[in-house]
Amino acid sequence: MPRYELSDGASNKFWEIELSGTSFTTRYGRIGATGQATAKSFPSAAEALREHDKLVAEKLKKGYRAVAAAGAMAATPAPTEKRKRAVTAVSRPASVATRASRAEPTRTSPGPQRYECAEGTSSKFWEIRADGACITTTFGKIGTSGQSATKRFASEADAHRELAKLVAQKLKKGYAPAGAPAGPVSGAVAGGGGNERMRAIWDRIETGLAAHYPTIGKSLRRGASSAAIAKAEKAIGVQFPDDVRESFRIHDGQDEDAYGLVDGWQLLSLSDLLRDWKLWKSLLDGGDFDDHEAAAGKGVKPDWWNVRWIPLTYDGCGNHHCLDLDPAKGGVAGQMIMMWHDDDDRSRVAKSFTEWLEGIAKDVAKGAYEVDE
Repeated sequence: MPRYELSDGASNKFWEIELSGTSFTTRYGRIGATGQATAKSFPSAAEALREHDKLVAEKLKKGYRAVAAAGAMAATPAPTEKRKRAVTAVSRPASVATRASRAEPTRTSPGPQRYECAEGTSSKFWEIRADGACITTTFGKIGTSGQSATKRFASEADAHRELAKLVAQKLKKGYAPAGAPAGPVSGAVAGGGGNERMRAIWDRIETGLAAHYPTIGKSLRRGASSAAIAKAEKAIGVQFPDDVRESFRIHDGQDEDAYGLVDGWQLLSLSDLLRDWKLWKSLLDGGDFDDHEAAAGKGVKPDWWNVRWIPLTYDGCGNHHCLDLDPAKGGVAGQMIMMWHDDDDRSRVAKSFTEWLEGIAKDVAKGAYEVDE
């Protein structure tokens, strides 16, 4: 069984994976221990191979290094029925995260994006709209019809890149999306943002998607109602930070069969979030994690899973970016953490949802993700 190890001072653990036809088995734990084993099956050998290669790539990215095969070690114990059930329950169809984006359809022309700037004696607006390889801008004093200008580019991609650039310039000059409230929204949980800031972040994401990943952009769902958000909070027994609530009001995640917004990881809708949370809770209540111990980073509890960890993304393999509403000492409620189904690493990736989403906005704007065609 191929073996990978991570020894960096803070961690000293191994991970093994063995591919066999339409399934593979992983074993993981601290170096020197027997570890825990899980098994997962797929509809075809090709899908099993894709997931195998993806998991290996993830481990290498996290700093694991290949070592001698584990054949000379003690035989891997067969996964118990309980452990098999745990993996099966949290592993939704792999196609969600690994689906390659299909050839892009003809882009539809979205409505104009409007921005306003009111400072002292200045009260003006600016609108921009992309239509194929053309960009039309309209600008003037608020309350007037303004004046318009249209510019044609060599391609749709060039037009959308220019759109992203112009929007970024306006935001930098102090323009804000029309209709955004003037003041931030207060909240009981650290969130680091108000309505205006969250709308600006999503504007950057939408603009970047239009320029670089239009197929992903089309997968964003309409915003959820306040009633739907409250219903999800009640089902889980938590109150979301204000920035998370506002994000759901803007976009209720992605369509379930879409290529993931977060570098291939799907942004979950409220209904998908609740479904995955219930799956993890059923496993926790059933005792599946009783003998699991996590290696938590600063400010994160060493739980395998916690009922106040809210899954916000999904990679198709049982792993999530989670909103942490139950931090350890040194952490902050509302921080974002990584939660792996077959690895004990539990680390903080951002101090708030806003900080995390701003990082995604920067990556999308730069076209930093590679999406298979």
